[in-house]
Amino acid sequence: MEFAGNKYSIKNGKILIQSVEHTKSLPQFVGKFFSVSGNEKDEIDLRISSLTKGQIYATEIDRLNDISEGLQLQSIAYHFLEGENPTSNITRIVDTLKVHFGVISLTSSPYKIPMWGLYTDNSGIYVEYHQERFISSLKSNCHTVQFSNLFPVRYLDNFKQFAQELYELTVPKIEYKLFPALQSKLSEWNFEEEHRVLLFNPGGDVTKVFKTCLRRWDPTMTLGEISRLIDYDISSIRRIVLAFNFFNFEIQDYSRKDNSEFIRCFSVSKHQLGRSKTTLLEFCLLNNIPVFKLDMTIEGPETFLLEIKDEGDKFALEYNTSIPYTKDKDFT
Repeated sequence: MEFAGNKYSIKNGKILIQSVEHTKSLPQFVGKFFSVSGNEKDEIDLRISSLTKGQIYATEIDRLNDISEGLQLQSIAYHFLEGENPTSNITRIVDTLKVHFGVISLTSSPYKIPMWGLYTDNSGIYVEYHQERFISSLKSNCHTVQFSNLFPVRYLDNFKQFAQELYELTVPKIEYKLFPALQSKLSEWNFEEEHRVLLFNPGGDVTKVFKTCLRRWDPTMTLGEISRLIDYDISSIRRIVLAFNFFNFEIQDYSRKDNSEFIRCFSVSKHQLGRSKTTLLEFCLLNNIPVFKLDMTIEGPETFLLEIKDEGDKFALEYNTSIPYTKDKDFT
């Protein structure tokens, strides 16, 4: 079956979510922005804890950032009723769809300035993964749900025509209409260059089966906290990029000249940095994960490789301001 430029395989009247095919090339690296500071301390601590354990959250479909996707969900439920009284059933159908699906949203570049402000308040991080290794490890660590292939989001000027095509699509169950619906967003979001992986449990509530996708979980965490965390291999992390204002406080720094190059050096106390950010840097050092600092230059945003030394109660850091990371060369 073909729809909206993608192909789907059908077996026994069911669309196979893992069969989504498209003609666009996929990026070699994908990543996700995270906020690691703010007022929601428990949420931040959980986010860092999940990262250090090699876990990623599969978002509920009604919590995606494009509000039109939630409206799509209701529209699909409304049309699928086909003459029934929607007011009494639409909530039930929407709630059913919500528990069947999870979405992992990724992007392909840490150099998009609006993304830093939108997702990290310019003080968070960007975790970059080796795309094939990351997606493969997600699937190998969780056998209780179906995974789609990684696919690029399709951006539309409006959903009217798309919604009509979706309404006319003949499928045996409403959830199969949601597959193509979750591959599209309004064009206002195209700066994100988003890619997605869908998770689908055709037999019931994903919040129950997702627990079995974790090799490591903290028994003190609530069901809601652990239910949508999926394990992946930490070795699939390529690098972590720190935001402009990751060190969002006054720091003592200086630059030294090394031949014709300028090296920026500074130190930060772990107390000043805070528990979550300290845990993050210690995790990177322990696992030999390269850490980069995002800075603005006359050429635009650039990332610079940080050298980090753990000195007990503080970190000593430095980076060469003359050598930004070149996107077409590896840094390892």
